[in-house]
Amino acid sequence: MENLPKSMELIIQKFDLVHIGGQFGHNTTPTFYSSDINKRLSTIDYFFGSKNLCNKVTEFNVFDTNFNYYSSDHRLVLISIDHPSANLSKNANYYSLSRDLPIHDQQYKLKNMDADQWNIFQIEINKNAYVSFENYLTDTFFNTHSPQHFVNERMKKIQKDIEDALKLANVQKYKRGAPKRNELPLHIRRQFNQLYQLASLKRYLKDKLSIFKDKNNFLKINDTLNQNQPSQEQVDLKDIMEAFNKHWKCKRKWLSKILRLNNMTLVNPLPLFLDTESELDKIISSINQLETLINKQLTSDRSKWDTEQIKK
Repeated sequence: MENLPKSMELIIQKFDLVHIGGQFGHNTTPTFYSSDINKRLSTIDYFFGSKNLCNKVTEFNVFDTNFNYYSSDHRLVLISIDHPSANLSKNANYYSLSRDLPIHDQQYKLKNMDADQWNIFQIEINKNAYVSFENYLTDTFFNTHSPQHFVNERMKKIQKDIEDALKLANVQKYKRGAPKRNELPLHIRRQFNQLYQLASLKRYLKDKLSIFKDKNNFLKINDTLNQNQPSQEQVDLKDIMEAFNKHWKCKRKWLSKILRLNNMTLVNPLPLFLDTESELDKIISSINQLETLINKQLTSDRSKWDTEQIKK
């Protein structure tokens, strides 16, 4: 560890990496033999990965190049990694560990990758070259040369390269389905129901507001409609207002409860009767804010639930 750059130490500590070579008995196997006998042999002390990756590595061999078609001072390291869909029990145990993204629409269908997609993915990944920590320190382009900044930017670049390779291999993302309402968990069904009732109540309040704003025109239209109705079926403006008041009386307590549940505190309690335009405007404004809050929470909860379904 003392020979590793500070950045590699941070990566190993932060992400709990494991020496892959060590899993196959190659902790200190030399990979370079200098013609100068006074120089130290270099070892494969830089092959690190997650525990999940180690369980997907099936081979880790070191070959002496003198026995191959060319000779070199270097030895070759060969690593073989399982395809995620390989029918191996260890894949079943560790597959879920690699799918821990918090958002459902960032999940790729890795399990459905075929051999061609897997080969394209590995070829593209191996094309990427990364600046060493030593070169990073000497590059004047960077304003800061902190190890933490190097680690953060390197991990972002690796993640982007992986996503780009998956896209090039035409690996599909999971798409949110449209489950039946009774398949959703209770708290999500409750949120949908609240939004439906709020939309209905808001439409009702806007209708009453329109009567206040254009009362004369409303009375004219209502009189025209009443002319074609028997006297016992004719509707008076007073009857309409009574119906509004009864509906508001029922919804007032419910709306107060929903406001409290979403930590919305009104300066004054909801009025018993809505008799002015200003009162109606205030209630409609509160409902708009409430819908925004519930929609935001619903989006988060639904995404979390969708992700859980993918992992099942």
